[in-house]
Amino acid sequence: MSRILKSEITTFTFQTHTMKKLFCIGIILIAAANSLYAQKAWDTLFDDTTKFQTPVDMAVDSWGNTYITGYSEELGVFGVKHFYILRNDAKGNFKWIQTFPATDSSDAGNAIAIDRQGNVYVTGSRYDTVCNICTVPTHYSNIFVIKYDSLGNRQWVYRALKPDSTQQYARDIHIDRSGMIYVTGSEQKYNYKKNKNYSKLIAIKLMKTGQANWQQYVPAAQEGTCITTDKDRNVIIGASDVPDYQLQHNMVIKLSPAGKLIFKTSYTEPNKNGHTVFAGTDAAGNIYINGNSDTIAFFNNPHIITLKYSPAGTLLWARREKDHSYTGSNVFGGFYCDTAGNCYVTGYVHLSSINDDWIVSKYNSAGTQQFTTQNGSAINGEDRPSGIAVDKAGYIYVTGNYANPVPKVSYGFATVKYSPTGSLLNTLFYTNGTKSSSFPIGIGLDGKNDIYVAGTSSVLNKGGATSTGYIATVKYNNPDPVVEIPVAKNAPAGVLKVSVSPNPCTDYLLVQMEKAGNYSLSIFSAEGNIVWNKNYNNQLYIKIPIATLHPGVYTLYINAGAASASLPFIKQGL
Repeated sequence: MSRILKSEITTFTFQTHTMKKLFCIGIILIAAANSLYAQKAWDTLFDDTTKFQTPVDMAVDSWGNTYITGYSEELGVFGVKHFYILRNDAKGNFKWIQTFPATDSSDAGNAIAIDRQGNVYVTGSRYDTVCNICTVPTHYSNIFVIKYDSLGNRQWVYRALKPDSTQQYARDIHIDRSGMIYVTGSEQKYNYKKNKNYSKLIAIKLMKTGQANWQQYVPAAQEGTCITTDKDRNVIIGASDVPDYQLQHNMVIKLSPAGKLIFKTSYTEPNKNGHTVFAGTDAAGNIYINGNSDTIAFFNNPHIITLKYSPAGTLLWARREKDHSYTGSNVFGGFYCDTAGNCYVTGYVHLSSINDDWIVSKYNSAGTQQFTTQNGSAINGEDRPSGIAVDKAGYIYVTGNYANPVPKVSYGFATVKYSPTGSLLNTLFYTNGTKSSSFPIGIGLDGKNDIYVAGTSSVLNKGGATSTGYIATVKYNNPDPVVEIPVAKNAPAGVLKVSVSPNPCTDYLLVQMEKAGNYSLSIFSAEGNIVWNKNYNNQLYIKIPIATLHPGVYTLYINAGAASASLPFIKQGL
């Protein structure tokens, strides 16, 4: 067998053959497709029998370390939450867990991010003092950001303290390429005289040392829900525009690297509201936001919506998913935008009062839908995705919960791998034994494209009561494509030596023959379809344009008359 490696030049030597050429190609394509199946490497549970664990967000670094943040609640103690961050290594070994050292607080981690050096950052909200019988907290909440190294050593803590009765809530965190940290959320204050709660969007930029570079408030914006940066380190924030949830619209805000407002714009539709959940940018600085829209009066026809804006804030296109579709961060949706402007959307469609299915869609940078697919468990239930990831070759990974994936299990993790064209390649399930319920909160890939999923899991005790919540983490090995090159038993003597470069490739494939001659070349997709073919006369070097091919695994078939050869290659995204 020959393994496709990430090398610049791949050389193959083949026995010449004249019989069963198409049969051989079929074997190659089947072997290539089988190699795309991921398999479970391990699963692990973290359990503190005195606490109920609720994971909220997760991140995976290049080395396969998994970091999970959320909050724990002591059994029998009402209203007290404690933030935690937990690390498992690439082999599933528990390494460490960290919390705030003080016990007189109530706090929770809401979002997590990792920099290029493997340092991990978590943001959330914290009350300084706990009062179980008070109707309001005795000290008001504020946003915190904590940096840890990979060994769990706390490097610094930032707290956006406010002297008055303002309450702050963190929603998202982002690290740019230079290591600067960005956080968004809301700052709220209740006016007792007017009996009204006032909210405003807060955005914070921190330096690597944990000191604030700036803290900004955006007028006429209620809450930041997601944050990222573009190629020029401008800050992009998805937000809501008015206090009334029923009347809110999808909003996008752009700040300069210095925190100055460049623009803010809302997407308004007659008799529709909107709520932004995710944001992304491409290599050209275009902005993509994803969220929901719905009817104002009755909330009876929701849609997942994706919007593209130019760098100047001009709306370029808007695309909707099926009727009655929903998305939400870490709960039942996901969104990813690559540097070429391809958008990958997942959420769920509400089919009936007892049945939901996943949907996964892809759009190119022009807003043209490349595919949409729908899948769910065999029985009725709330099948809802909770995260999406895309590798460099364009393969798509979605995780979420499936109802009754195996007998005597209420819900379990389902992790699905799709081809770049949207074909479902395989589905993997995780359950914590019988009479269990497991719900993932996210998915991530390491530097080798191995897959990691984390979430919460609980088991019903003999009396029917739910056990303490476990933190479940699962790893799936995702091997490099392996292609078996068959040789006909009755092949005549001789060899045909062919080299292709680069492999993987993006816009062209250079083919070098051992000697000049007449060749017929065809490219087959992983599904066995011919996507390109051409004849060449008296050629030694052939340059094949492949920029228009979708990312994925292909087979180049070369017919030289008395001899033929089949070469696998990987087409990457731009």
